[in-house]
Amino acid sequence: GRKIAEELVAAGAKVYVHDIMPERAAAISGAVDISDIVASAGPAWAEALPAVDVFVPCSKSNLIDLRAAQSLPARAICGSTNLPFASAEAEAAFAGRGGVLVPESITSAGAVIADSIEHFDADGFAKADPQDIYDFTRSTVFNTTMEALDLAADQHSVRDIVPELSSKASAREPVGKAFGMACQARAGGASGPTGFGGSRRGYSSSSSAARRGFSSAASPSTSSTADVVIVGSGIMGMNIAYQMKRRDPALSVTILERASALGFGSSGWSTGFLRAFYSFDNTMELALDGINAYKNWGDYTGLGDKAEAYFTHTGALWMLGKTKEANMAIHERLNKYGVKSEVMNADAISKRFPALSTDPYPEFNAETGDLIEKDYGECWAVYEDGCGHMDSSSCLRDIHQACEREGVNIVFNARVAEVLTNAGGDRAEGVKLMDGSELKAGTVLNCAGPWFQQLNGKVGVKTTTEMLPTRIQVGHKTLPDDEALLSLPFVADYWGNSGIYFMPRRANKQLVFGSIAHRFESETVDPDNFNEALDPDVKQDYMSCLFHRCPTMPHSGHIQGFSHMYTVNQEDVHPVIGVSAEMSNYFLCNGFSGHGFKLAPAVGSLVSQQVLGSRTERWETSIPLSFMDPNRKPLALQVKTHFA
Repeated sequence: GRKIAEELVAAGAKVYVHDIMPERAAAISGAVDISDIVASAGPAWAEALPAVDVFVPCSKSNLIDLRAAQSLPARAICGSTNLPFASAEAEAAFAGRGGVLVPESITSAGAVIADSIEHFDADGFAKADPQDIYDFTRSTVFNTTMEALDLAADQHSVRDIVPELSSKASAREPVGKAFGMACQARAGGASGPTGFGGSRRGYSSSSSAARRGFSSAASPSTSSTADVVIVGSGIMGMNIAYQMKRRDPALSVTILERASALGFGSSGWSTGFLRAFYSFDNTMELALDGINAYKNWGDYTGLGDKAEAYFTHTGALWMLGKTKEANMAIHERLNKYGVKSEVMNADAISKRFPALSTDPYPEFNAETGDLIEKDYGECWAVYEDGCGHMDSSSCLRDIHQACEREGVNIVFNARVAEVLTNAGGDRAEGVKLMDGSELKAGTVLNCAGPWFQQLNGKVGVKTTTEMLPTRIQVGHKTLPDDEALLSLPFVADYWGNSGIYFMPRRANKQLVFGSIAHRFESETVDPDNFNEALDPDVKQDYMSCLFHRCPTMPHSGHIQGFSHMYTVNQEDVHPVIGVSAEMSNYFLCNGFSGHGFKLAPAVGSLVSQQVLGSRTERWETSIPLSFMDPNRKPLALQVKTHFA
């Protein structure tokens, strides 16, 4: 409690403190000691408190009984002690008043995080500067708390979405692994503070956290003008800003983010898979340019060994139900771009990946359940080397740090209401926020992800293809200590009537799986109101495909999952990137249909070339600037899924 009070006082907050030993409260410089007032109130102690934004219980468990919960004059409770409520009834009463509870399992998770660090890198833990561990822990707790508040925006109790947070976290690398990789990179001579997250991400007045306070809106700081305004701080918006500042350090770039923290939209839910195989050569080239940045992430971001994210190689097996000749054509296209690959028949697949069955997944009559007899031909596939994954949340934190270092102004809690235009409607002049404030700009970029069309519609901007927020369902399952399963590549399974992908996460022994078939990707949604769970029928469909392809995988064990959104181009599942037809300085960047994460660094280059007309010596793409023009004719595809 003393530490929290001192930090908040240092950040400029007005802090009231109470302790059963008044001398301890009185010793906290800058805080207001109300110990006598609270003690004299007895059972009515909560009614004696002054009105505050946040109440932080740091004492015994079961402190807040029903009477206190009904009268506590606080907007939120930040749990800092185990079981702060005396009963479930008391907790429900506080939530029923509109109070926000962030449970101690999130906000007081420091020991668990430290244990994870020690478990995954005991040697690095023993050698680490304690301040590094503190900084890393504070950063992790802060980001998880902000994520929880965003997910619970329509609920008062964050506790209700803890299972969803847990499910999402289980699909990532273990939290201690990220710290351990950074320590290993510094072993043998590096010393001193690592600067996780750039500066300390504690609640200090100079940190980015201070700009993301407990408020529903925030106006752009310091200036009401910018050379470039980017709407959306996802992986795309921040890579564009970063690439622009690489070209012109003097350029003033502001990113406006509707949420209170990183990862609120599609970027934070990405599986982070990187691959080169696409239907079009230009898309393959763009993907390879993006992968080059990810595989050299510390160099690209300028963070060096302090970068949190790192690449994990898996390879990819494309079991797409194609003929030998069609697979040979894929192999030759990959070879043209220097990507190693191998065409494999059933015997070669079984020999290299013994955990995989090469039988086609059968199709059944939906009404009768009878098997539909089909001749699927021979099993052929392509193995693509060099594929793998990055942790999307770690990448967001890294590129955010790189942007702040380069002087990009990133404003959270800044929801854009509309694009401002000149009298003729042929130029954007800036944006207007929900709180009524305005930000003037020479160029406006719409990188708003699922909220993309909301901005376009208000100013009459149209594209020749339609982008819609589409619900995507992902699951994951714990893997046993079975090397045949842990060493599997990423598998895209379209062999027979299947339609799933799956890939192991060796670090946390999880198998992540999702869809590549249109039957799983057709539900368009309201981005502010959709089901974020894994549907039972979809889960069953996924698992049936998965257990068929991996017959030795244990059926026991809990299956977790979640739903998130892709913004899917309904005509050709490729993004629109470029200037709008209606306004000469309003640029669009959307409709990535599931490709966005892997393409982001290269898209940053592409958009920067379009807007600024310049290139640098490194981290560029050379595809035609008009390939994904918002007003192009739809690209012709044989199969329209987000893997096209």
